[in-house]
Amino acid sequence: CSFHELGFKDKRKGDSPNRLWGSLLLLAKCGGRIDGKFLSTLEQDDARKFIDNTRALNKVFQQLFGIDESIYQGNYRSYKAYITKFKIEDKRILREPIEPEQSMYDSEIESFQQRLSAKRKLIKPAE
Repeated sequence: CSFHELGFKDKRKGDSPNRLWGSLLLLAKCGGRIDGKFLSTLEQDDARKFIDNTRALNKVFQQLFGIDESIYQGNYRSYKAYITKFKIEDKRILREPIEPEQSMYDSEIESFQQRLSAKRKLIKPAE
């Protein structure tokens, strides 16, 4: 999907993605998990921007998919990481296929994805 299709276009800058798109791409490149160790490798300003964008990104997804719950597993203080409840990856990145590790969150992620899929079926495309 492109930023156009998902509604991440910056209306002020013509045909450019908004600030949240970069944060979503970062989450995708990290497989939906960004921890404090990774954030410490970023420039301080970039890390701050990502952290600031996490709440707004959550609200966008809630509106986009008509859900009430957070897109993140728990909160950052509990897990010392931002972990999405859904699997996300940037398919544009070329790399060797790796076997996914089992996570204690797999059942919760699967449950969230099923609820999200059910809500999508209820939403009819505009004609």
